[in-house]
Amino acid sequence: MKNFLIKTEKIRQREGHCGKVRDVLDDERISIDIVDIEEAEEHYHNNSKEYYYILEGKGSVYLDGNKIDVEASDLVVIPPRVRHKAVGRMKVLIIAAPPLSTSDSIITK
Repeated sequence: MKNFLIKTEKIRQREGHCGKVRDVLDDERISIDIVDIEEAEEHYHNNSKEYYYILEGKGSVYLDGNKIDVEASDLVVIPPRVRHKAVGRMKVLIIAAPPLSTSDSIITK
């Protein structure tokens, strides 16, 4: 039987190009991460569409160079192949479909 409850506070953080990442769920359809962002590296994904739900904090998200100011409870939708990065102190729930992978994360700078 699969687990129906994931205790996210017990998941170890790792360093990623967006900040400190907790890999909450990664299956064949979606990935879910919780990321503590201060300043992410600009990157894009060829295949994955991402949804950034701002849990805490505020800052800016850059999409193809366009700045969008964000704060807690905002949702940013990032289509595939859109260059993006986040700046500011934020805790973000990131949902991606198809799941994020290192081979689909292209750092642009």
